[in-house]
Amino acid sequence: MDARASGICAELEVSAQGRMRGVKKLLALAVILPAVFVATRCSTPAAIPSPTPDIPATVAAIVAAIIPTPTPIPTPDLPATIAAAVMATEAARPTPTWTPSPTPTPNIAGTVEAAVRATEAARPTPKWTPSPTPTATPTPAPTATPSPIPTPSPTPLPTVAPAHSVADVLKRVLPAVVQIKTNRASGSGVIILYTSATTSAEVLTNAHVIAGASSIKVVTSSGLEYTATLVGSDPAADLALVRFCCVGTLTPLTVGASAGLPAGTPAIAIGYPLGISGPPTVTQGIVSASRYDAVGQRWLLQTDAAINPGNSGGALITSDGSLVGINTSVVRSTGGGISVEGFGFAVASQTFSPALVSLRAGKAFVSATATPTVPGSFGPVNGEMKHTPDDKSIDYYDTDIEAAEFMASAWFFNPYAANTNPWSYGFIFRHTGTNTFQTVFLRSDGSYYHIIRTGTAESSKVVRQGTLPKLNLAAGGKNHLRLLVTGNTAHLFVTGEYIASLDLGASSTSQTGDIWATSGYYTGESVAGATTRFEDFTVSQVTVESGPSAGNLTSKAGFIASQRTGVDIHDTALEVTFTNPELASGQGWDYGIYFRRYATNAFHSFVVHSTGKWFHHQRNETFTNDREIATGVVASGTGFNTRPGEINTLRVIVIEAAAFLFINGNLVGATTAPGSPAQGDVAPLAGFFSTSQPAGTVTTFSELRVWSITTP
Repeated sequence: MDARASGICAELEVSAQGRMRGVKKLLALAVILPAVFVATRCSTPAAIPSPTPDIPATVAAIVAAIIPTPTPIPTPDLPATIAAAVMATEAARPTPTWTPSPTPTPNIAGTVEAAVRATEAARPTPKWTPSPTPTATPTPAPTATPSPIPTPSPTPLPTVAPAHSVADVLKRVLPAVVQIKTNRASGSGVIILYTSATTSAEVLTNAHVIAGASSIKVVTSSGLEYTATLVGSDPAADLALVRFCCVGTLTPLTVGASAGLPAGTPAIAIGYPLGISGPPTVTQGIVSASRYDAVGQRWLLQTDAAINPGNSGGALITSDGSLVGINTSVVRSTGGGISVEGFGFAVASQTFSPALVSLRAGKAFVSATATPTVPGSFGPVNGEMKHTPDDKSIDYYDTDIEAAEFMASAWFFNPYAANTNPWSYGFIFRHTGTNTFQTVFLRSDGSYYHIIRTGTAESSKVVRQGTLPKLNLAAGGKNHLRLLVTGNTAHLFVTGEYIASLDLGASSTSQTGDIWATSGYYTGESVAGATTRFEDFTVSQVTVESGPSAGNLTSKAGFIASQRTGVDIHDTALEVTFTNPELASGQGWDYGIYFRRYATNAFHSFVVHSTGKWFHHQRNETFTNDREIATGVVASGTGFNTRPGEINTLRVIVIEAAAFLFINGNLVGATTAPGSPAQGDVAPLAGFFSTSQPAGTVTTFSELRVWSITTP
């Protein structure tokens, strides 16, 4: 064909293809129209008579060419055929059913042409929308701070201890106090464990009660007598454990927390004084004081409840029936012969509870409890918190310590499996009045919470929460919780791993308040009869040793620029803000902190460099004996500023062998400080590396604060 014909043919091909796509939407029969149209009009070399095609005639010719005719039909009724196809297609639609308005004589050719033009105008070509296939709804990924659904209702702190009838308490407690008889003496004991499978019971008593005995008998309050065997004895702590078997059901006493019991707490002494038979004798008084016996390495509760010979090994309980002491001795007179009244002592539960492990193994218990020599510190203490869901209050253990800045740490033991019932435990601090405090705790759903409460239970505000993938949730499993509070920031560590820095709010910076262990913050997170146990609970004193201060560090060739604070500490938290020095293009800078510096060239240091790297070095005695313990790149998003005149705030926390570096509130490095001396100086530094800022460079620092952490 000639060029003009070819151009028209190409134009028609494009037009016909586009239009036929529109027809395809309306007529099942027209699916193959574009191909036939092109084959018919563009494969013939003859010239097109007119640049404007006669669309109705063309369509009629196409239809005539494509209708299958196995038997020749002289005169096909094309309009009727197309109309029938249209109606068949419409009838085949699933929903909705379209009912076309009847027309006496449909103009099929005109309808097709109009549909083609409308389709061209409505490009892009619509596609059939398939029927939706139901798919599984994906479970949404948890966000960084998930809110429990439904939101648990926080329970108010108890304001008044629930009243207990002494008679009711004694009715429950007396069967657990037994008489101990040996071939040498008699005394008392307390059933602390009963095993139903073997019908055997364990009795805790004094070591001096069974000392040198060749036979031991246990007599219950009902008068039944059993032969007992010695399991273990610790003469220094005056504790002994005996076991007897083949008895009916017995109910052991629940061990309570003796640490932090305030003076004046009601106390009841139960035992068998003077070897009398029948039920045990009961005397009532108060807890006069809690004292540490350095000789026996044990805690003692002093009480004015009457204790007489034969009471040794008996129970000292609180008004709710909790066993807080094993009666051990009484002072009748001074060395000068002056009579003394109401001066009895009991081995406190914070000593005998951890001793049970050694006693059951037949070994003497070596107490880890040290004499408290640091004012404002507490522990280490082992104890438990009884669940009291019926009183609608948070369970807690009072340390009797008030502080604004401190470090609290403890091992907490899960009271039961997380999949059986929810639980929570942690610390309450800066408690300044009823329902006014802050709390940080772990939950059985694998999360942590920081909550501030300001007067009512309804005022509880979740400041921060997050997930703890490594949290031990098994029944009896344990997790270590450490909280370091300085200023308006609390650093949370769980089982040795840094978790988060918590904002306590500027208004709470100087608030001094109570510090407690706590359990069951939300309703439903406690079970009657269950306990949340803890071990090595300590509260360490945190005090500001230096600052706030400011100064300039001027670099000198061959030397590190520093400004000593004059402190001499081991565990510390310190914070300082540096201003990047003004240097020529291409020159770098570094600055940081050294700590535990006990000689001129003996210290640890954290240093940050203008290249965006951080370093932890240890130097031992000489310049050449310097080794890199750890290094890394400051991650983007931590806000590390490197341009001249910009500032960065560094915070370093060193606890025992663990060291942490923070930049602008973000943790960038967690390392160890091996081989550290007992203690040393702390100071800001600049120009640690010889290739950094040239001599004469001035690095400014401000807001330098140094805290000492004194562990009891």
